[in-house]
Amino acid sequence: MKRSRVVLLRKGSKPEGVPSSYRPLCLLNDMGKVLEFLLAWKLETHVTSRGGLAENQYGFRSGLSTDDAVRKLHTIIVIERNRGKFCLTVSIDIKKCL
Repeated sequence: MKRSRVVLLRKGSKPEGVPSSYRPLCLLNDMGKVLEFLLAWKLETHVTSRGGLAENQYGFRSGLSTDDAVRKLHTIIVIERNRGKFCLTVSIDIKKCL
């Protein structure tokens, strides 16, 4: 089992009495970090050996970021508009849903 110590860091000059003014930081011990790294590596190797993830899967993939997903979306929109077609995009912000 992995244990961590949570430290709250205040965001810049945000007010002290507001919970959203703080960012949680989890401090993990070295053994937990090594275990997490090995588990992630083993899972990635397993998934890759069985055909990998879909080409459009950007989350939880090393080497890909939100910027890559936005670039891909922009490219698709430009291509479809050049073909005279409509393109609908739906975006959901779940940042503070909990």
